[in-house]
Amino acid sequence: MNISLEKYSVEIVFVLTLIVYAVVIWRVSSHASNSKDARVAYENFPKAVKHITEGFVSIVVFLLLFYLTTTGVIPKEVLITLVSIFATAGFLSFKTKE
Repeated sequence: MNISLEKYSVEIVFVLTLIVYAVVIWRVSSHASNSKDARVAYENFPKAVKHITEGFVSIVVFLLLFYLTTTGVIPKEVLITLVSIFATAGFLSFKTKE
């Protein structure tokens, strides 16, 4: 059985991303359960999971767009435009939180 990594590279990256996500959530959960001030840790736990999830979703979406661009499904200009829009929206959301 000859398995080519090039054929399954996207699937491997996706599965590795899910594994890393699960490990990070597990570490945050174990840190919260081993914290000296458990009440504060459990109050902040949903916020931490939300931020971690947002970060991983952003990474997966960017990787998907990058893959679609490298395979020629979408043009490079579309990728540049979408990254610019998301970056601008991210900077604007940072300004409103201050």
